Parts: sequence; structure tokens; C-alpha cells
Amino acid sequence: MNEDAGERDTTAAWIAFLCLSLGIGLGFWSLGVFQSGMGGAKTWAVMVLAVMALGFGGYLIRSYLRPWKMTLDEEDERKILALVSAREGRISVVELALDTKMTLRRAQNALSCLEHSGHAYITLSAHGTSYYVFPDFSPAPEGLESRDAEDFMRRLAEAQAEVEDEVEVHV
Repeated sequence: MNEDAGERDTTAAWIAFLCLSLGIGLGFWSLGVFQSGMGGAKTWAVMVLAVMALGFGGYLIRSYLRPWKMTLDEEDERKILALVSAREGRISVVELALDTKMTLRRAQNALSCLEHSGHAYITLSAHGTSYYVFPDFSPAPEGLESRDAEDFMRRLAEAQAEVEDEVEVHV
């Protein structure tokens, strides 16, 4: 993940906001001119410009809200997978940020990217902490004989819930 990804997200959000504002403003102005009976070719051109600005702004907003289009660079992906392997297939955003010196936002985006690509899923501990679980690195629960993937995932979640219930938090 690039270092300036957050800056690009902010820039895209501002450009989208400006396009939507411009499109809405020009659109209402054009409608007002049409209703007054003074519309002509220039007013139609402004209306087309407004529609184009609204469309581009909508496209940017849609792109901004789609985190699964993110990509990880190979180095970050390998760091994350090594940490997940060392932690037996489970990591939180804060743990990843501390161990890799990533920002929390970058760590969240990286784990979300891996989740959306199907390599992990999110579980919630009894204490409210979100963990990303990577089944490829998770130990299989004892007594697992079924080859059904759904059964494996259910048993894995139950085994993790049992372990989390046994852990006490000392503050």
C-alpha cells in the first residue's frame, strides 16, 4: 500500500465534493433559466456541463467508498502474513499497526483488503475487539473430521470463542 494513499483519498473526496457542488449549482441555475423562458443553446451547454460534473462526482464518491479495490504491495502483504502466521492466524488492527509501524488507518485498510479478497474474516471477541482471522494459519479444532468448509469455519469460530472466554483481562 502506498504511503500517500490517505492523501489521495482526501484529494478524491474534495474533488468529488467540488464536482457535486458545481453540478448541483449549475443544474439549478439552468432549470431557473429554462423556467423563465430564456433558455437557449448556452443554457443547454451549461446543463450538459452540470450533468457531467454530477456524473464525475458520483463516480468519485462511488470509487472512494469501495475499499475492496485497494491493493497491497508485495512487501506489506508478506509482512502481514508473517505476523499472522506468528499469531496463529489472528490479528487486530492495533496489533498490526504496532508491529509494522503502520498508521491505524493504513493497517485497517490493509486488513480490509485481505478480507475482501477472501483471505480473512472478522470476528469479535467477548471484550469487543475485532480480530481478522486467517483460516490458512489457524490451527484446526480438535476432533475435526468433516471436510465441509462451512463446518470447519463454524468449529473454528466456536474454538476461538472458547479460548476468548477463558482469557481474563487485567486492567
